Amino acid sequence: MTRESTLEYTAIRDQFHKLANLINEPITVFLIGSGALTLQELKNATKDIDFIVREDLHQL
Repeated sequence: MTRESTLEYTAIRDQFHKLANLINEPITVFLIGSGALTLQELKNATKDIDFIVREDLHQL
């Protein structure tokens, strides 16, 4: 059995900073699920990042 990698608080913040640097326009992003709980420090880590983007972006 292999152990799946997890994303902790700093890894989630880093991923969103990287995403922000790739996009040339302002967007609204809603982090949901375990990622949101991890970012609020209510959970230690998550296996993935789930988010919703309000704008129609072809860059993503």
